[in-house]
Amino acid sequence: SLFAIPEYLQKMVEKGMLGSKTGKGFFFKDRTSPKGDILSLDLKTLETKSLWQRDENVTGPRVSPDGKKLGFWMAGPEGGLHLLDLACGGLRRIAKVPGPQSHGLGGGSFAWSPDGRFLVSAGQDHKAIIWNTETGVMDTGLAAHTDNVVAVAWSPDGTRIATASWDDTARIWDRDGTLRVTLTGH
Repeated sequence: SLFAIPEYLQKMVEKGMLGSKTGKGFFFKDRTSPKGDILSLDLKTLETKSLWQRDENVTGPRVSPDGKKLGFWMAGPEGGLHLLDLACGGLRRIAKVPGPQSHGLGGGSFAWSPDGRFLVSAGQDHKAIIWNTETGVMDTGLAAHTDNVVAVAWSPDGTRIATASWDDTARIWDRDGTLRVTLTGH
């Protein structure tokens, strides 16, 4: 078929190198739409369906480790870090940031904890924030960078967090916010 996924790409998806890292679906922002549409792609049928369609801009959709929720930043009066329940379509804002996204200064990177109970977000305010996905409350602030934090990641066991910044450092933090290591020149 003309629209079949090439075998090498399918193998990359199966190995978690592309697309759905959880095997629960592939989600993306529709860049052809002037609205903030989020689509899901069925890898078997290659059909897309709309999961979210509103006027507000959205950035960085990421699926939870259990495949049940989709997190993304949304701009506008209802702006912030949102979770979309993929089973029922229910939406919940866990971090209220009206206007531009990411701690009030534009959409930023974020990562799910391995157990899905927390998100860590990178901000242009020089810090990363750990959010509790159950309560929507800021759990811990990670503040030691001197420039924008541009990337965040969890360790596989969820005990550590890595942050990277335009200040040419990468930092490793304990889950409780204790700074463990600063790597310079990164």
